[in-house]
Amino acid sequence: MISNYNKKITSTIVPINYNNHINLQESESINNFKKNPKVNINLLMAKIRDEEKKSKIVNLGFFSLAITVLLVSGIILSF
Repeated sequence: MISNYNKKITSTIVPINYNNHINLQESESINNFKKNPKVNINLLMAKIRDEEKKSKIVNLGFFSLAITVLLVSGIILSF
């Protein structure tokens, strides 16, 4: 018990970065966001559809690349 009271108390000094301040517009938009809890589900669904469309395009690109590599290697091996 007595040894617990003899421990040194240490603290760390955290530097303050003054470049990361929030300007007035950002603070107003944050406050407006907090005041208006309504969310437009149509906008959220449109964003999700756009992301899915982009991922389908990327997947189609990889698939076509794989098929092309298989066809080229098959043609090379056939000769």
